[in-house]
Amino acid sequence: MGGTADRRRGADRAVRLSVGGPDSTDPAQLRGAIKDAADGLVQPGPTDTDANPANGPPADRLRDITPLGRYARLDDMAATIAHLAGDGGRRISGTTITIDGGLNT
Repeated sequence: MGGTADRRRGADRAVRLSVGGPDSTDPAQLRGAIKDAADGLVQPGPTDTDANPANGPPADRLRDITPLGRYARLDDMAATIAHLAGDGGRRISGTTITIDGGLNT
């Protein structure tokens, strides 16, 4: 069998963290959560970090428009990344998981 399947057999898994505008998560703060990898993309919404504190200027507005009504914590991101990187992510490939408390629904 040739192609992608051969190249990927036995390869490490990779978790990618989407980082963008001012209400994104600083990936440096999550590095400790990524041990192995899974072929997935984690896309965080408003997350309480030093760069985007839950008590910062846009926080009230973001909480008001987020169905869960709160900022994510770093451990929310870490738990999803750990799942993807661990046994639970063995069969997950090429997917994006959005962790935004329902903001983009």
